[in-house]
Amino acid sequence: MKEIWDHGSLCHLVLRAKEVPEGRLDITTPTVTLQVATMRYGINKAIHAHKHLPCERRSTTTTEAIIVMRGAIEVDFYGLQDQHLATEHLATGDCCVFILGGHAVKFAVPDTLIYEIKSGPYMGREKDKENIEG
Repeated sequence: MKEIWDHGSLCHLVLRAKEVPEGRLDITTPTVTLQVATMRYGINKAIHAHKHLPCERRSTTTTEAIIVMRGAIEVDFYGLQDQHLATEHLATGDCCVFILGGHAVKFAVPDTLIYEIKSGPYMGREKDKENIEG
């Protein structure tokens, strides 16, 4: 897993499908507002039926994950002052998590499919997003 830092703050994570180990791996720490984990097991492993209990959570940031289901993307990662930190190419099965800072995504091949998962609720573009110039 690649960590992208800015001035002592963890801003982004990149996980390659080919690097996912056997078993469960928690990608994000308990301080991140989106829990992301991988689970790689053999046949007959089961996750028991369960439900989640009501639990008050508070956050002023939006944390987002992108999973490439098919195809490829190019992701630009930005820091706390909107400066460009890194560019990564992600392929099928790869995942990135945006914790702090900004990002841009470019679809790199035809028929690319991604899943975008973020903490909610979505408050509308005016309250939720700000463009980064450059």
